Amino acid sequence: WPKVPIFSALLCNICHGFGQHMEAKRSSFSSGTSGMSFKKRLGKMRFLAAPAPHVQPDQAEGEGKTALAHALKNIQNESVRYRHLRIKPWLDEDGNVIWSWQRIWLARIVMNQVFETLMGLMIFCNVLLIVYEANADASCYPEFTGRFNDCPHSSSADLWPWMCNLGLQLIYSSECLARLFVERGMYFHNRWNMTDLMIVLVGWFGMALQEMVNLNVLRIFRVLRLLRAGRLLISVPELYILVSGLTTSIKAIFFGSIMLASVVFVWAIVMVELVHPLNLEIDYTQTLCPRCPRSFSTVYSASLTLFSQIVAGDGWGTLSLPLAEAHPWLSVILFAIIISISLGVMNLILAVIVEKAA
Repeated sequence: WPKVPIFSALLCNICHGFGQHMEAKRSSFSSGTSGMSFKKRLGKMRFLAAPAPHVQPDQAEGEGKTALAHALKNIQNESVRYRHLRIKPWLDEDGNVIWSWQRIWLARIVMNQVFETLMGLMIFCNVLLIVYEANADASCYPEFTGRFNDCPHSSSADLWPWMCNLGLQLIYSSECLARLFVERGMYFHNRWNMTDLMIVLVGWFGMALQEMVNLNVLRIFRVLRLLRAGRLLISVPELYILVSGLTTSIKAIFFGSIMLASVVFVWAIVMVELVHPLNLEIDYTQTLCPRCPRSFSTVYSASLTLFSQIVAGDGWGTLSLPLAEAHPWLSVILFAIIISISLGVMNLILAVIVEKAA
């Protein structure tokens, strides 16, 4: 070191500055604890040096069960039909009976979870009937196109589907009338009751106008009957929890879809400008892909191509691998598209949806 005075002086300056820094730290700590006893100073030093608390796995599992029970309780409090299971609406504040015995008898039936489960089974059977009708009507095409009423395989050719629908309609109508008799004015403040009433009315209109309206209008009535399957959600509390989480994340799903479409649209413009002329030079006859030459011909076609490849995961190698082999520098663009859409935007949307639904 004597032969290298410059490095010796630099080392001395570093050591001197570090010493002054430590002295200032010690003075600051001493001034902050000058009025403390030795035990308090020791406690403060132990607090500063204490590690972060460790959460035991059993404790974390217990907190998770508590959170799930709290979520289920909130859902039951928000549901009018579940709330009726704990409150006796036929009693006033003093405990006196204010309803007639007929109304109380019906209330004990329609406000029971067993009744909801039975109605859920009826709706499930109705969905199976709708599936049969849809398959039977689809078998008439293309042979009876334009003359659907002449098809012997249609659902309207047999009498038993119509009789089953009539019986189910009578059951649903009886339920609506029973709930209206029990709840009176509160019936119209329940969204499930209004949904049931609307579907029952649609069902009666569809059956009454079956022979008079156009076939397409009749199909709309049949599709609307699928809304009744939503009643299955309040028959099983676990399904109700899942749907409640879905409804709370609808806003995140909507704006996430807009963000995904925007990113795909931007990359589609890039592909039309840069990749489309090079894509026309590739021979796709051996790959049996007639759409590949026009995959990036327009922004709309490019958007469909990117959505099917990146989002839906369909046929990425059929189009992208020949491009990357013919023009290796395009691998950078293809890799950037996968990173930004698949690993970036889609995972970000998933994280936001999970956070909103939790």
